[in-house]
Amino acid sequence: MKQSDSCKIYNKLCNNSRSDNRFLTGAVFVLSKSIELKKEMKK
Repeated sequence: MKQSDSCKIYNKLCNNSRSDNRFLTGAVFVLSKSIELKKEMKK
């Protein structure tokens, strides 16, 4: 693997990370909501 190849892959990952962050934030939000719901059901 040449240096330029890894740079291209790294740049691709960096470009994708923006949308990934949005996805991760959504996933964390859903997870916290479901945990809250479980707590409510226990009451």
